[in-house]
Amino acid sequence: MSSSAVDFDARLEDHQCLLVLVQPLSAPSSELWERAVEHIKRVRFTRLSEQPEGSRNVWLRYSTSYPADGSLWGDFQAHRRVLGVLSVGECDQDGVEPLQRLHEKLVQQHPTAIDSRCLLFGAPSPGQEEDTGEQAAPLSSKLRSTQCLLYPELDGDKLERDIGEFAASLAWVLESRRLERLFDRNSTSATALPLLKAPFEDFVGLDTESRQFRRRCGGRQRKHLGDLSLQLGLAREAHALYTEAQELLRGVPDWLWLAATLEGTVAAAAGGEDGKRAGAVDEGWEQLRESCAHYAKYSPVAVIQAECAIKAARWLTAHGRPLGAAEFVQSVVSMNMAQSESEKVSWYGSLARLYLELGLGRKAAFYTRVAALKCMAGKPDPYQCYHLLLKSLPGYRLSLDKPTKGRMEGWPRLQIQLLQDLLVTARKMDDLPLAVGHVCQLLEWLVEWLSPAERSEACQQLQTLAGRLQGPASAWPPLLHLPLVRWFQPQALAPHLRPLRLGSTQVGGSSPFIFSPLQPHRRPGRAPLLWVQGEVAAVSLQLCNPLPTELAIQHMSLLADGVPLESFPASLELPPESSPYPVKLLGTPRAIGQLQLRGYSTCVLGVHSECVLPQPPAPVTVVPPLPLLEVTANLPLAPDFATIGDAAHVVNNYALSLYAGEQRQCVLTLTNCGAEPIEMLELSLQTKLDRESEHSLIRWSPEELQSQLPVAPSGAASLTLQVHGQAPFLVPGGGSPEGSQTVQPKVVEVVVQLRYSGGPGLQARYCRQLGLALTVEVQPSLLISGWDVLPAQEPTKCHLVLDLRNETDHELELRADDERQPLLLEAKDCCRIPVTVPRCTADSWPSAEGPEQLEVACRQHLRDTVQLRWWLPSLEHGGEASLDEVPWTSHMLDTILQSPLQWEVQVDGRVHRPEQEYMFPVGEPLRLSVLLRNVSQGSFHHLWLSAVGYQDRQNGTLSYRLDSKAIFVGSDKLFIEQVESGASEVHEFTLAFLLTGVYKLELSCRAQELLRKNERVWKCCPPIEITVAPPQQ
Repeated sequence: MSSSAVDFDARLEDHQCLLVLVQPLSAPSSELWERAVEHIKRVRFTRLSEQPEGSRNVWLRYSTSYPADGSLWGDFQAHRRVLGVLSVGECDQDGVEPLQRLHEKLVQQHPTAIDSRCLLFGAPSPGQEEDTGEQAAPLSSKLRSTQCLLYPELDGDKLERDIGEFAASLAWVLESRRLERLFDRNSTSATALPLLKAPFEDFVGLDTESRQFRRRCGGRQRKHLGDLSLQLGLAREAHALYTEAQELLRGVPDWLWLAATLEGTVAAAAGGEDGKRAGAVDEGWEQLRESCAHYAKYSPVAVIQAECAIKAARWLTAHGRPLGAAEFVQSVVSMNMAQSESEKVSWYGSLARLYLELGLGRKAAFYTRVAALKCMAGKPDPYQCYHLLLKSLPGYRLSLDKPTKGRMEGWPRLQIQLLQDLLVTARKMDDLPLAVGHVCQLLEWLVEWLSPAERSEACQQLQTLAGRLQGPASAWPPLLHLPLVRWFQPQALAPHLRPLRLGSTQVGGSSPFIFSPLQPHRRPGRAPLLWVQGEVAAVSLQLCNPLPTELAIQHMSLLADGVPLESFPASLELPPESSPYPVKLLGTPRAIGQLQLRGYSTCVLGVHSECVLPQPPAPVTVVPPLPLLEVTANLPLAPDFATIGDAAHVVNNYALSLYAGEQRQCVLTLTNCGAEPIEMLELSLQTKLDRESEHSLIRWSPEELQSQLPVAPSGAASLTLQVHGQAPFLVPGGGSPEGSQTVQPKVVEVVVQLRYSGGPGLQARYCRQLGLALTVEVQPSLLISGWDVLPAQEPTKCHLVLDLRNETDHELELRADDERQPLLLEAKDCCRIPVTVPRCTADSWPSAEGPEQLEVACRQHLRDTVQLRWWLPSLEHGGEASLDEVPWTSHMLDTILQSPLQWEVQVDGRVHRPEQEYMFPVGEPLRLSVLLRNVSQGSFHHLWLSAVGYQDRQNGTLSYRLDSKAIFVGSDKLFIEQVESGASEVHEFTLAFLLTGVYKLELSCRAQELLRKNERVWKCCPPIEITVAPPQQ
């Protein structure tokens, strides 16, 4: 028996089955053949009943191919004998006889067949009965039990019934043979026990009368009778017969038949009750091992030895003994058989299937690959080799599909070798796309385990194969590692281009409560990334080159879903084994909605790859188109800018240098560079100043801005900003001797924010914001180092006395009023000037007077009346100093503020004038009439009107001790309960001077409130000066 006849599907259960050969006649259709075989194999057993041993099942085993010399071993092992033949054909009425003759030839090739059937489909039988559906062909003398069954069509139920009858006939004939052999065994005649032999055995010159010969014959007969009993379902009787045969054969010794007997013993035990007892598996294991050892002594039974080992491996695997099963299979592998190259392919392929059935996947893969490599020896068959290599992939944990877990498993070096084998085979097949795919798999899945030389070689192969292809080559799998992307993140637009939501508010839940503890805890997520329809956006990548050579990347572009994206391909070259290299890919969304970036596409080494990211970034929201504003100013650019808060939207930095009090115009040019009109435009400031200072620093006209809207595409608008140099005008520590230190320039940083929108973007409530950074440097100009307020000759005016210093490095012209000639001050020079100022009238007061309100009114009055203008001729810069920072004392305020009570004084009946001089003789009474009128908007309560005399010593001392120099006739004080607005009070004082000299009379009105600190005093200025002369003679 040749090695190609080894049945790798052999099992110990085959010893219990009747072998039936099923073969096609002529060339029936494949569908008919497959359906017929399917129905035939459904008849797995037949039942023998009405037997002394009881009813029992007889099992069938069908084979579609069996060697003709296999039945010659029927005496050695009964299950190898073909007992029945079934042929399947398809014909019409005229083709029955030719097919019947073919069937007879087939049966003649297997003379051990007990019965046979010729199954013909498609031929109608006019003479047959309708209920049978078959016709018996004429019986020949040699095949008396052969029937030709005709079926108009394939009727599965009828066919299965006929096969069941056929199986029953086999069983009954075999049962008769068993009984006949059993009778011969019990016969006492020696001639009733012929010597059974294997096909290769030849006993020439053997003594047939010896006791050993009789024991050999008896042992072999019992062994054969055990085979028949096991086939007919008598496992216990078969086990007893095998036991008797072992004793007889072991004593001869007859090793070959002893091996077959041991094999049958294990098969009988497996099919009977003995197989379930404890220790039966270990006992069967030892018996099968001994059987294989005895088979190994005879080279002609190598096939039987191999099948015995295969049966043992399957049986041990079923009983949970994988190591013992592997031991038996290894013995099959190590068998040395003379085989042709085609037989070796079949041999190793069958070994692989056996290992796979035993659960040893890697072993199966190894022998599948060996079988594939054998296909390339002798007459190379690359197609069969490629098919076998594909079958070996699962054992090496290699799949040509995408790895399910994102990472390869298994043994990298073995997988590399297997992929290289597939590559070589594909090139032998001249299948270039397939070869390109295998190189891509090698570079994508196993690049990190390839040596630098192997990487370079694989890249050269891929480039060569892709160049030989006609048309573009697509990579499968996509080359995600060439280049390797370490970072893939869509970038937000530049801050000044980024869309912002107009009037966005956080919409709360539907609960009417401000806070509910039942609300789920939600973490604030990241704000969605916004792109604008029709505008270029970017995706940031970091690329690495794992190759030892330079990697040229062509046509690298973005892949996206959801919204049409116009991608701009990029080409670049990465140096060998480069670290992360930053790259930006650009694209323009062409519609609004959600844009999902899936990955990127590349063309590397001649193949095109669409690389889909395993974890794509979050979707990008594309908003409607917005206008694009460009802003410039007529100012010099600044090198840097210290940011104020979030000033990322600043597009330009400008610088402006001013002197304190100087005012400059800054013209902003607003150009619409987009395709949508600007319909909304708002301007605001961002500084570190308070609101009042911010408003004083920069001013503009919102009406001027709004009047130029909308700004059409490519149109422009302008806006004028009034920038005022704000800085302290007081010398630090001013008003004191130490107030002479140097004042440093003041730097103010301002961000002019422009918020604009228009077109569909405005309808969707989106806008943009950009900023201009303005660094304003304010240098000191005119400083106030001292100040005072003096009363003027006229009661409606006062004098401001100011000490001024030119803090600039240039000559300065100072003008305090329009009538006076400008005063020239050299650099760092000082001067003192008086400024005549109208006193603050009562009309400027608030209705409810208070110290703070009076001071505010006073400052506003000075701001309106006093103008300290300066001019630098060499620079042609000018400005105005401010008195807002001057800290006025209460005395100064009283001087600046005109009294709310208007004084009308008459001296001896004459109306008093400040410049008028009075002369009276000693002792003559002086009548002083005072009219006090309330010219304010409020009323006064609890007033004291008084007259006080004093003498001015002209040395800064005032003497109020006039007890011996002057006397009042009556009271020198008058209490006034209330003076309403517009009302007046009149009182007359009389006094006489007793000594000559120059005296002054001071008229005052005191408002006495509940708290002493709120006392207010108004005086008639200037005091009345009286000269007392000696009496005339």
